Amino acid sequence: MTTTTPIQLLSRLILSLIALSFSIAFSVICFIFGISRWFISCFSNKSSTVAPPTTILITGASRGIGKALAVQYSTNGKKVIITGHDEKTLKEVHTICARRGATVISHLIDETDEEAMEKWLKEVDSQNQIDLLIANTSVSAVTMGDKNMDIEKYTDVLFDINISSILNTIHPLIPLFRSRRRGQIAIVSSLMSHLPIGAYSAAKACMSTYGEALRLQLCKYNIQVSVIAPPYIRSSSMPTTSLKYKMATSAEDFAIFCQNGLINNEPIISPWSAELVMTILGCVPVPLLDCFLQSYLSFSSRGNKNFSSSPKHTKSQ
Repeated sequence: MTTTTPIQLLSRLILSLIALSFSIAFSVICFIFGISRWFISCFSNKSSTVAPPTTILITGASRGIGKALAVQYSTNGKKVIITGHDEKTLKEVHTICARRGATVISHLIDETDEEAMEKWLKEVDSQNQIDLLIANTSVSAVTMGDKNMDIEKYTDVLFDINISSILNTIHPLIPLFRSRRRGQIAIVSSLMSHLPIGAYSAAKACMSTYGEALRLQLCKYNIQVSVIAPPYIRSSSMPTTSLKYKMATSAEDFAIFCQNGLINNEPIISPWSAELVMTILGCVPVPLLDCFLQSYLSFSSRGNKNFSSSPKHTKSQ
């Protein structure tokens, strides 16, 4: 018969206390998260009812979430204006949206060109008063190809597209919305904005914070602003039997989710389960989070060591 030594009893007690502490901490986080979601849903700026938009402008609409949103909004009586950087895919989306009954305007443009964007946006708004703007232009390391690019150049290109393109889309329309005292803006960010994973997360964190600040600044003009933080989205390159595919959300399903969130004027549009995971990760001590992220980056970089040096073919179309 084996006997338990005092040291073994003490170690078991310590482990039990640690497990209990983690359980209590997790429960508290879930409770706070649930209360905050309820508080936001009850007391956020929903007093200004959002009328269903008639004219919708979506940038980066040739694929992914942008394409899914364009298709989702394309119904009879709607006017959908889409931009992209790839003529072939943009035409395909144009055709799909038109078949669903919407009046569609598609335009090839480089969103990083501030002057061209301002000129075109003012022109298109003068002919078709825009009700809803969804700023979706984006690029990531995965979509930037496989040519050599050092981290400094990669960061410059990514910031130019993920930040400057969004600002070039939003800023020309704000004075027009303000003069009409109505309008709605949605900035597509990412849940990765919660984690310090390279320039992509930094750019998305910038736009998330800016969107939240803009919401407070523009609400007095009856302009609603929402930040869309997508979870992991399925792509055509994913094997349907892979774990990534099963864990990911389809762009079409998320587009429906976004549409409902925009109708309800939600400040942050993101699945609560994904938000909860990011909230928990945000509570992890920095040294432990560093170890986890270093392991993640080491694993994910095995198949993607290089980046493309040409921003012309890297945007979220």
